[in-house]
Amino acid sequence: MKLKLIFAFGLSVLLCGVGWGQVKVEDTGVVTIGTATGTEYGLGDAKLDLVSNQNDKGIGLNVNHVYTSNGNGIGQHIRMYNLGSGDTYGLRINLDDDHNSEATGVDINLKENGTATEPIYGIHNKAYLEGSGNQSAGIKVLARCNTSSVGSKYGLHVFLKKTGGGFGTGSRYAIYAKVNSTDTDHFAGFFDGNVCINGSLNHGSDRRLKQNIRSLDNALSMVLSLAPKRYDFRDNIFGVSLPMGEQVGLIAQEVEVILPEIVKEVRVASSPEEGEDTSGMELLDSYKTINYQSLVPVLVGAIKEQQQIIQDLEARIQALEQ
Repeated sequence: MKLKLIFAFGLSVLLCGVGWGQVKVEDTGVVTIGTATGTEYGLGDAKLDLVSNQNDKGIGLNVNHVYTSNGNGIGQHIRMYNLGSGDTYGLRINLDDDHNSEATGVDINLKENGTATEPIYGIHNKAYLEGSGNQSAGIKVLARCNTSSVGSKYGLHVFLKKTGGGFGTGSRYAIYAKVNSTDTDHFAGFFDGNVCINGSLNHGSDRRLKQNIRSLDNALSMVLSLAPKRYDFRDNIFGVSLPMGEQVGLIAQEVEVILPEIVKEVRVASSPEEGEDTSGMELLDSYKTINYQSLVPVLVGAIKEQQQIIQDLEARIQALEQ
């Protein structure tokens, strides 16, 4: 108990304005800092409770770490080992906001000065996904909205903002994603739902990126073999968010016979969670997709071939008229 009292005294000294009446050390080793109990906020099983009831801005935990050496500097280090079967969180934040002011679960203010030569990260997350866990993620964002939600909501909101009148020099990316793999079912980005782009969508097409360049022949024959369709997507396929209403397009299995290089089989990105109701849903392991962008050069080639046919016919007509 003496060591616990010394620990409590140290915390009381470090936290300015927190007196002995606001620091409580339980016989179980639980330390509570604040005027309310941890159980009031659902944290009764925590080993350290920081509770703050304030009407203005309040900081539950402030870690101010100034590091001047050449090694690694860590303001807060959390390491957890899960030896059981329950869920484990290195850091879990529950934020309930019922006020009109801005509320932030994690607020990171990071400044890179002009003399910095090494990369600087607001969040640097390393995830070693080497087990058999289903749908493991380096970072998982779950945003929920209900019928009473009003206004724009974002699962992830990234804003690259210029200051001082410009962006400076060098490349700037609001989001940069990369996958070090050439496997056909590995993607730097996968969107299960509608995607809207206000801007250009550019594809790498520099001659220096290519080899084995050759002409595309019989493009007109390929286009004439394609069979455009009208259809509706099914709404009972699990894990695939498909658009509603009547659609126009092609059938991947039919295109694969003509242009197999623009058809790709992809795996369903999500699978049912334990206990999730999938009644009435069809579970697919994979489905075929079409790279519609690759149809553009085929259409260009078909138009050129067709134009050549028209010019040849015009020449024959002129010859007959003479």
